[in-house]
Amino acid sequence: MPIPDVEIINKLGAIMHVALRIPEAEVIPDARIFDDLGAESIDILDIRFRIEEAFGFKIDEGEIMRSIDPDKGFEELKDQFTIGATAAFIRQKLDQLEQGHA
Repeated sequence: MPIPDVEIINKLGAIMHVALRIPEAEVIPDARIFDDLGAESIDILDIRFRIEEAFGFKIDEGEIMRSIDPDKGFEELKDQFTIGATAAFIRQKLDQLEQGHA
């Protein structure tokens, strides 16, 4: 049975709380991971590792950003790198796992 989207957001809240030392209440779908939540580039490694551990799949470097738009670079996508975009990426990866394609 698929993990509900609300559970994905809740797990992301817990991950961001630990990795960025912010209140889980700040982790809303529209929150930009860099500008709103205060992440720095080095934090993304920790966040990526925690997502892998929490959801049980591997993430290639830059894979989350490429899922937003594979034709744009980091600086162009920074404002679109949100909790909602990350949750959508996780949903896609979980769906692929469930279908046996990950």
